[in-house]
Amino acid sequence: MDVSLILAALFGGIIGVAGDSIGRMGARRDARRQRLEAREDALLAEEQAERARLAEIRVSRAREAAESMLAAYRDNPFNFGTPEDEALERFRKINRVLGYEYVHLGDRLARERLLNVSRILDTLNITSSLSNLSRVEVGFVARKEVKVLLGEFLRGDPLTPSSPQWNDIMEAGAVAREDWQQVLQERGSMVRLWPFTENAERRLDPPSSRGNSA
Repeated sequence: MDVSLILAALFGGIIGVAGDSIGRMGARRDARRQRLEAREDALLAEEQAERARLAEIRVSRAREAAESMLAAYRDNPFNFGTPEDEALERFRKINRVLGYEYVHLGDRLARERLLNVSRILDTLNITSSLSNLSRVEVGFVARKEVKVLLGEFLRGDPLTPSSPQWNDIMEAGAVAREDWQQVLQERGSMVRLWPFTENAERRLDPPSSRGNSA
């Protein structure tokens, strides 16, 4: 037999075996890559499902918080015939709910406005009037601010601006809290009151950083 034929046959077999081995190696690489991609896709799907679940929980909790705040007003009614001490107690009960539930709303502006309502109700403990309105009158305007805001929030409507009357109350409340802070300082208290947003933007240093005037 021709030696060249034998060598050709041997080389052909070697090449065939090598090609078959390379093919099997490539198939295994493709299979591993497909398994890896499948695992990555599964993990991504799980992460997306978890994010969707958490988002749904946040939305549900926000609605629950809004409904709780509205219920606080329903459960603590007041009118112009309500004695002032009783009205103040109802404001405190309402404020306990507002101060806890407002943080669950996802809308930053809604949270800020509800926090300001809470601060106004708190301020009524140290002053008998704001913007020439009695405590009960302030309570009426605050209730309207909350009901309009939460109604729009629950419906998914854009939040409309606060009323001019409420803005006047906010300005008077900022002044009242500054005065309150000054009284606390004079008593030697280290308590620092949170200023209203407008007040904080107007003056960067907190009220308690001011020195007492002799």
